[in-house]
Amino acid sequence: MLLLLLVGGAITDRFPRRIVMLASDVIRGAAAALLAVLAATGALELWHVVVLAAVFGAADAFFYPAYTSILPEILDTDLLLQANALESVVRPLALRMAGPALGGFVVARIGTAGAFAFDALTFGVSVTALLAMQARGAPSGARSGIFDEVREGYRYARAEPWIWVTLVVAAFSVLFAVGPFDVLMPLIVRDRLRAGADAYGAIIAASGAGGILAALVVSQLGNPRRRISAMFLAWGIGSLAFGAMALPRHLAWAVLVAALTGVAFEYGGVLWSTMLQEWVPGRLLGRVRSLDFLVSFGLMPVSYALTGPVATAVGHTLTLALGGALSGAVWFVGLFWPRVRERERRR
Repeated sequence: MLLLLLVGGAITDRFPRRIVMLASDVIRGAAAALLAVLAATGALELWHVVVLAAVFGAADAFFYPAYTSILPEILDTDLLLQANALESVVRPLALRMAGPALGGFVVARIGTAGAFAFDALTFGVSVTALLAMQARGAPSGARSGIFDEVREGYRYARAEPWIWVTLVVAAFSVLFAVGPFDVLMPLIVRDRLRAGADAYGAIIAASGAGGILAALVVSQLGNPRRRISAMFLAWGIGSLAFGAMALPRHLAWAVLVAALTGVAFEYGGVLWSTMLQEWVPGRLLGRVRSLDFLVSFGLMPVSYALTGPVATAVGHTLTLALGGALSGAVWFVGLFWPRVRERERRR
């Protein structure tokens, strides 16, 4: 996915985004169906899983930029904020709550092969929805070289301080916070809170519920006057809250702080998506969104790799606390970076 993400953004800006999403769904559904057949016949081997996972990830590289760029083609500008808020309600429900529960139920009831087959059918649901969709307008269909188009998207993002500063800060925020939280939080729940998997599940669920609450609130309140400032502040506060989860000795506090992180990150995320959709020219939006994903999450594997050695050296609690503090600090540095808020002052 990472190798093809920028190419996926360029393709998204070259061809109708609905068609790109349809092709991605068909490929991913076929990969899941083939896994189901191999598992059902007893022929499944590790290399099959590796190859088909790579195919799945390659198709993901085209779906993500198209999916995050198509809203301006199907909705008026004054509805983009509410649409992004609605997506921020549905996604946590599916990803963090309904999806894992349904997955566990399906695997338990019909086994691995049946679960892969069920997964393949879900892409059929997506294809049906996309076939029913009507998108007005389309990308420009530019026909320069793919890599020239990728460079054009990069040059545009680099020329807009509010975009490139956000991307760089997000990369370092992820580096400092994501690994410590994902790797160490289960250990902190066990060793510091003296609790088990149900407590960890409650913390994750609280984060999802906070995100849903933020999306509902922002859909009612509308855009703040200083959107860029509000986004940086929200993500800075949410990052600091990551670190605060290392400190409590009571589950209730951890759940409360997790809910705060969900509110802050989802609020900032809705504002970010809406600003990109409103302010970035439609012909460049796919490339900017692919660059957004690549830069923002490019350091995530590094974060995971460093967390273990650092935690071994200084301890789990201090690693998570420092990670949250550093992650929050870089957002506040970005907030006061020269010209980063220039765009909101002009509006």
